[in-house]
Amino acid sequence: MPTISSALEGNKGIGPGFDFLRLMLALLILFWHCFALSYGVDWSIRVLHGPFRLFIFTLVPSFFALSGFLVAGSLMRIDKLHVFLLFRVLRILPALVVETLLSAFVLGAWATIYPLRDYFKSPQFMAYMLNILGFVQFQLPGVFEHNPWPNYVNFSLWTLPAELSCYILLSVLMLAGIAKERVLLLAIFLLLTLGCAGADIFGFITYTSSDVLSRPVLVSCFAAGNLFYLWGDRIRLNPFLMVLSIACYSLTTYYLYPFMSLLGSLSIAYITIYVGLHRIPKISFLGRGDYSYGIYLYSYPIQQTVVWLFPNLREFYFVFFIAAPFTILFAMFSWHCIEKPVLSLRKIFMPKSRVYSTEKHSP
Repeated sequence: MPTISSALEGNKGIGPGFDFLRLMLALLILFWHCFALSYGVDWSIRVLHGPFRLFIFTLVPSFFALSGFLVAGSLMRIDKLHVFLLFRVLRILPALVVETLLSAFVLGAWATIYPLRDYFKSPQFMAYMLNILGFVQFQLPGVFEHNPWPNYVNFSLWTLPAELSCYILLSVLMLAGIAKERVLLLAIFLLLTLGCAGADIFGFITYTSSDVLSRPVLVSCFAAGNLFYLWGDRIRLNPFLMVLSIACYSLTTYYLYPFMSLLGSLSIAYITIYVGLHRIPKISFLGRGDYSYGIYLYSYPIQQTVVWLFPNLREFYFVFFIAAPFTILFAMFSWHCIEKPVLSLRKIFMPKSRVYSTEKHSP
């Protein structure tokens, strides 16, 4: 049974299934949002506490675990903090700026129920620009007010503060000179996550099933991905461990909420990496770029637009078959016209031989 490190070395440092996994996670999130946006908030809350809970609560944590794993690989090759931060900015900011401006100036101006003069003068419109800086705003004045999930233009951005928290945490570790000290980082991770669990058990904090996708949990999934990369030479790709991880994640998701940051994050990280290190056939026309980030950015506003335009056809299958092709087209545009050209600027700061493909794919 190969280790994580040997599996990576055998594939020239690239997880053979990471591309497919990232793309499928993005599309599955889009698929789930088709239900939520078609049938509304109350319906979604009931589903989140039903039998599909495990499926829904697997998607975003998997993204964060995978991101943590890939970013750890990037960090191991980058010794300078300013270069690491620059790479993160180049990966996230340009596409986010374009999506924010398109949502505010094009979609919002088209869909608002207010006169355009009032729309553009609204403090809510100006506040929406804070998305560019990571201060997430979901609403634009008079936009989607009568949708089943009202007012939210791009709820997908709720994960952005958690992602920025991960990068800030890594930056602090780099400044402290311990970002590669795997024994110390493992000890810190265990202490913090056990502390969170203990605080809930003894009533110092309130941690419920609705908090499973809270920011601390997502950050812990990212950290678990980091640890799996750092300890990759000791962790084997074992089918028994895979089954055990699935069982453990299921238990923490449904019942053992206090241990989600510890057991849940370690389990989902192992599941994600195990799948990503196996070869999975690619979808040919979707294999020409990394479209997952574009799907993440554009899917929600496009789906809300479909629901708004066709109030008598608010069924998940209709929203999916209309929104999915448009989302993929926007994602292709984002990758080929914005993300890929900007990422090519990294060659200025690092020799070509050190810019690995895993870095370009970090979510």
